[in-house]
Amino acid sequence: MIAWLLSVAWASSPIEIAIADPKVTEVILHCGAEELRATVRGGMVSFPNAPASTCTLEMLRDGGKIDSAGKWVCTLDNCTREDVHHLPISNAPNRVNIVLTTSVQPGTGLEITCPSTGQRERLPVVENTVTFDGVRSEDCTLQTKGGMPGRYSPVKYGTYYCSLTANTLVCTLR
Repeated sequence: MIAWLLSVAWASSPIEIAIADPKVTEVILHCGAEELRATVRGGMVSFPNAPASTCTLEMLRDGGKIDSAGKWVCTLDNCTREDVHHLPISNAPNRVNIVLTTSVQPGTGLEITCPSTGQRERLPVVENTVTFDGVRSEDCTLQTKGGMPGRYSPVKYGTYYCSLTANTLVCTLR
């Protein structure tokens, strides 16, 4: 009877945990089939009731930042983008460089269409790279041809890193 009362009293008591790592944002307790989550506030996390079983503690922590398409390597504190193999590129007036960060089917090309000038040019993807010269300063549309369909807009001159996933072309100006 006393053991039952102690376990009931323990199970209804709150849990407070001090979190020493300032990058930890959330704590998850895995207690058998039960999962409890709490947000870290001021270096502390609390749960209103202690679970009836032993728990494993998991801490979610802010790491690095990811801001563009491509492949990334992340450690606990930092993310760095792995550059894909591509032909040498350089920025120039009226030039659009495209570096594809995901593989595409052989024979895939990219087409740029600029409505106000009527420019429309299609070039093959060679070593994950396509370079369009003579692109005016306007919002153009980029789309894949000859493989999985994908479209991205707006494109102006500059260098874009693009990935193609599930019929979506996602590009980041770099």
